[in-house]
Formats: sequence, C-alpha cells, structure tokens
Amino acid sequence: MNSDDGLADSVGSALLTALSTLPPAERLAFVLHVLLGLPYREIAPLLNRSPAATRRLVTRARHHMTDAKARGGPTAGFL
Repeated sequence: MNSDDGLADSVGSALLTALSTLPPAERLAFVLHVLLGLPYREIAPLLNRSPAATRRLVTRARHHMTDAKARGGPTAGFL
C-alpha cells in the first residue's frame, strides 16, 4: 500500500465516521446531493419532503459536519 492508499483509507474512514453522526434523513440527503450530485428535486420524493425541505436537510448536515471539524473530532483533519 502506498501513501496515497493510506490517505484515501483515512479520508474514507473519517467521512464514514462523520456521516454516522448524522440523522438518517440528513445523511441520505447529504450523500445524494453533495457526494453524488443529485438535485434536490430528485431527492425530495425519496424523503417524502419538498425540495426546499431537502435543501435544509443538506444545510443542516453540512453544519453538523463543520461543527464536528471545529470540535476537533476524528474527522477534523479531513472535512
């Protein structure tokens, strides 16, 4: 394993740790929008929410992830 593989593993682990702290709806909205690039209007029906409510979920998820980084949690170096 080269150093890039180790870094990728560390980043992946940190991301999974951070995602595991999110409530399920926030986690799903965050992954689908931020990581996979789906628009809110396509995610909303999956969550039984409006596109605006879905956008708020993603915003909350980003705040939770940023807060974890600011607290120096396990993801602090990666998010």
